[in-house]
Amino acid sequence: MTKEEIKQELIRRYKFIYENALFILAPYMHENTPYNKNIKSSIYLNVLPQELLLSIESFLLSDINMEESELYKFVENNKSNTEYLKQYKKGLELLERKNKQYEYEVLKLNLNCRYLLELIYIFIERQSRDTKNRDNKLLVIDEYARINRYKNDGKIWTSGVNQTFRDISNYTNYNCSIVMLNNNERIMRDKNDIGLKRGLFIKYISDFNNHYEYNYSILTEEEKQKIYLEYHDELPWDLEIKCMFDNDNLERPYNTNPCLNFFNIKEEDIFINPNSKEDGYYQVCPHCGFIVNIPDNILSEGIKKRIEGRCKEDPMLFRKMELYSELYSLDKNTKPGQRRILKK
Repeated sequence: MTKEEIKQELIRRYKFIYENALFILAPYMHENTPYNKNIKSSIYLNVLPQELLLSIESFLLSDINMEESELYKFVENNKSNTEYLKQYKKGLELLERKNKQYEYEVLKLNLNCRYLLELIYIFIERQSRDTKNRDNKLLVIDEYARINRYKNDGKIWTSGVNQTFRDISNYTNYNCSIVMLNNNERIMRDKNDIGLKRGLFIKYISDFNNHYEYNYSILTEEEKQKIYLEYHDELPWDLEIKCMFDNDNLERPYNTNPCLNFFNIKEEDIFINPNSKEDGYYQVCPHCGFIVNIPDNILSEGIKKRIEGRCKEDPMLFRKMELYSELYSLDKNTKPGQRRILKK
């Protein structure tokens, strides 16, 4: 495989795990019903079969094409397997019952890509022979985890599965997320089992010479953003627009004029013009206060609905933003010693 092929194969495998982690894990949800009726039953994720763990390891690390892997065939075949689908449905029901016990989201069990990566990380970590190859395999799993950590907020994560102090500033008020790995101590590995051996895929990704210095990854942040936005209905955090006149019919405050600077488009700052069905999305330029038209072709239907719903909750929002635009512009032109209306 070439360097670009390795990168694309990594992305394809990540997407497959991201899309199918719940489908893979949910059937292994288990309820332990005690003999004593006074004791509540416990619900947990059962230990995964050794062969499934090995197939996941091979899927994430091997040189073979994704479609040729055992895990890919396992998932695709079971999508039409009646018995497997029954177990999957039962697992979802148990998962929902378990999570109802917890008020805080951080305590709930999420059988997602992150959870699956942590499980396989533990499984590989317990490979006691050929430790050099083991450590290289863990570095590849870290690369998958770095893709999963991307949050479309401009923060760069260098940590893999295990969080490091290097990324501590990425947490608001230093609150770290908690991942609950139920029964992870039951994940065992035979001491003679070295699983997947060395390969070009492992060699390339585990080599730090192939990583970008600023994010410790073989992928750029732009590439990670593209992956993230495929699964999240959001605007790119770095999407910009130029503050300028557009061909719309909005009558703006007389003292406002575009400054021709660029600024970031933010969903939470966009509002609608209730008097116009066309060219109806706007944002106030943070540099000069001019009301800038936001082209609706860059907004998804989901984003439009959220903006419109927020504006309906505040019918006077458009009028408030008109006043804010005018006051902001007037304050920008206020000379030293003169009274300002808006606080800095």
